[in-house]
Order: sequence, then C-alpha cells, then structure tokens
Amino acid sequence: MKQKLALNTAAGLSLLGLAAAFGALLKVPPTYALLSLSVLTVTMIVFGDDLERRFVGEGAASERNWLRSVVDALHSREVLLPCFLIAGLWLAGYMRGETIGTVISEKIDILFLILTFAVIAQGFKHSGYFKYSAYRVLEICDGKVTRVTLYLFCLCSVLTFVTSNDIVILVMTPIVLELVRQARIRNARLLLISQFIAANTLSMGLLIGSPTNIIVASEVGLNFFEYFMLMLAPSVLAAVAGLLALHLINVCANRCVKHWQYSELYYMPALKEQLDFTKEMRNWIGGFVSLLVGVSIVSHFQLSFFWITIPAMAVALVALSRLGERENDRAAPLKQCLGSLPYQIFFFAIAFFAISEALAEHLPSERILGFVTERGLWWNSFSSMLGTGLLVNTINDLPAAAMTAKILEESSALGALDSRVMTQSVLAALNIGCYVTPIGALAGIIWFHIMRSDGGGGGETWKHQRNWEWWLMGCCTSCSSWQPFPS
Repeated sequence: MKQKLALNTAAGLSLLGLAAAFGALLKVPPTYALLSLSVLTVTMIVFGDDLERRFVGEGAASERNWLRSVVDALHSREVLLPCFLIAGLWLAGYMRGETIGTVISEKIDILFLILTFAVIAQGFKHSGYFKYSAYRVLEICDGKVTRVTLYLFCLCSVLTFVTSNDIVILVMTPIVLELVRQARIRNARLLLISQFIAANTLSMGLLIGSPTNIIVASEVGLNFFEYFMLMLAPSVLAAVAGLLALHLINVCANRCVKHWQYSELYYMPALKEQLDFTKEMRNWIGGFVSLLVGVSIVSHFQLSFFWITIPAMAVALVALSRLGERENDRAAPLKQCLGSLPYQIFFFAIAFFAISEALAEHLPSERILGFVTERGLWWNSFSSMLGTGLLVNTINDLPAAAMTAKILEESSALGALDSRVMTQSVLAALNIGCYVTPIGALAGIIWFHIMRSDGGGGGETWKHQRNWEWWLMGCCTSCSSWQPFPS
C-alpha cells in the first residue's frame, strides 16, 4: 500500500507542478490549460495500471477488512490525481476557491444518490437476484451464445432503464464473467461489449439512468415525467441501433480480429444450490421501487435528493446488517457493502465538476448556439451530438454534462423545437458517447478495472484486446447508435 501511495502521490505532484508551470511560466490561456490538464489526468487514471503493476506488483490476494478496503480506495489514482490537479489549478490561478465550495454544495446530493443506489445494488447482490436473473437467462437460451448475448443485452437494458448505468456495470460485470467461466464460453468479449453497450444506451431513458441525466435535467428544469416523455423515443431508437451495430461488430470481428475465437455454443453451468425467487429478493425489489418513486417525486418538486436518499440509505444499511446477523456470517454483508462502495466517485466527480465550472466561464455560449442552429434541425442534432461526444471523451461525461447544461440553459431563446432537439441530442451523446474510448465515463473505468482484475474469467481472454480494437468497436457502435431526433 505504501508503494502505491508513493507512486500515485508522485504522479499527482507532477500534475500540480505542470499546472503551476502552465500558469506562472508558460502563461497558457485558461481554456487550453484546463482542457489539456483534464485530458492528461483522465489518461493517467485509466492507463496507469501498467505502471502500477511494474513498480508495485499485482499484490497478494488476501482477505481484507472493510476499513482497509476504504483506505486503499482513498489511495487510488481516481482520488489522488484529481485532488492534486485541483490544487495545482487553484495555485496557478485557473480556478477560484469559491468554485469548489459551490460545486460541493450543489452536486453533493447527486453523488450521494449514486452511492445510495450502489448500496441498494449490494442488497440485490446479497439477495441473489442478479445471479438468479442471469442464470435464468442462460437456462432459457438453450446453449446458444448468440441467443444469450441478445437476452443479456435485454436484461442489462431493462436493469439500466430502472436503475443506473454505473450500478449495472458494478453488479453485472462480475456475474457475466462468472457465467462465462462456468459455461466455458471461449469468447467473453461479445457478452461484455453487449453488456456495456446496453448499460450506456438505455440509461438515457429515465432521469435516474445516469448521473449526467440528473445534471442536465436539473439545469434545464425537467422533472421526472417531462424527462421520460422527452427521451423515450430516442432511447428506444438508440437501443435498436446499438443492437444492430453489435451484430455487425461480431460479424466483422470474426473475420478481422485475430483473438476473437467466437464459439456458437456453451455449456450450462452446474450450480451447487437451486436458484429460486425468494422473499428477500421481493423485499429488495419493493425497497428499490419505493426509492424510485421517491426520486421521481423529489425531482418533480425540485427538492434536494437528500430528502429521499438519506432515509433510503439508512433503511438499506440496517437491512444489510440484519441479514448478516441472521446468517451469522463473519464477512457480514454490511461490511462487504461498506468496503466495496465507489467512494472514488466523490473526489473524481467533484474535481471535474469544478473544472467544468471554470471552463464554462470562458465558453462563448452565444457563438456555440448560433453555430449549432444555423443550418436547421438536422444540423442542430448532428452538431450537438458530435460536439458533446468529443467533450465527453475529453473531460469525462460528468463534467461534460455540467458544461453542456450551462449552454442548454440558454437555448430556450432559440425556440421550443430547436431547444428540444438540442436537449435530446446532448442527452443521447452524453450516454452513448461514453463508450467510444475508456476515458468517456466512470462506468467505463470501473468496467476495465473489473475485467483486468478478474483472472480466468474474462481477464484471460480480454488481455489480448488491443486499445485500437476497443476504440474501433466502440466508435462503430456509438456512431451507429447516434440517431437524429427532431420532433
């Protein structure tokens, strides 16, 4: 742990020094400095695995308590690098101190909402519901990999539509890898890519499907039901297009990708216990539906999400603790939950929210709106999607949502139709644009970490995947899914 902390601290200090040099010596304009340092930071976070393995090693797989897991998470690149970057930008004069305070006060309830859904997801996991659902999908697919790919795509789409893309990535990825291992499916890429595409396509359908949706909706004044009516048609169209693109990727990869090794059949896994729908699963589903209704009511009246998330978090934690007491399990579900929550999201998101606020002060919003709408609705849709997609893959989807929301807030002056088309296009690009490259979203970073750390399941086959192959497949799928949505 000390070596990891030292390595990540050194990387953070290099970012701090570079930011100071940009401000004091090179006099780089704020827009270029903020964008270039953001790209560098996200790239270091995503591609720092090889450097960490070389200097720190893989580390022994040992049983750790939940507190040690939390401390280890706070030593990660996702925490330290953004913190050093913000410090450097503040020292260099690129960011005001009050900006950080404003961001924390305005966005903390959104991040706590994500954490609450992560706790609920742990409840689903310990109840066995996700494993039950995935196993039943395998059971009815009759040993056909193509069929199970389609069913898992539909399952992940439905779960994303009613939960969140980050939750589906966190919970479903280990389950898919376990099913790949037990069913002896030689090609894990097809299932994993379909899962990721589904998780980041139907996420645009509901307000809570992605944190980016909440950020944009809160700025432009959309409540839960208005958002649903606005994005229902685009989400369905994008899902169909994504599924067709996935099929084309599979056909092309069979011919062009050396290590694809696609197999049509799989073996049905032999599980030790019989999987049945239990009372515990039903209780967690009921709790989740209650949370969903509460979020819709709170968003409708534009109240803080703390009104619903704090009670929901408390009830879920108590339920997990009681589950551990009944099972008399030393590794209690509550401790496992506390040790596995994505605490990094607070530091990562707050830092990039602050950067987006600083960038928004220098954006020529009127010129951007004029350029987007100068050639009609189709150009409006295309340019909004392309620009947002490029921004997502430059500074991550969360701050990109905050920046584009500032522009959308002023789009009401364009007229109802232009504003509607632009909002639909931006929301679609924020969700589907994040799978073009690994740095597009926090969900993508989590996805890659899970796959690379899971040896023997997806890890042994996925390690052969080159970055350019991933980018090509992601770009093809994303471009195929980008549909213009003028109403």
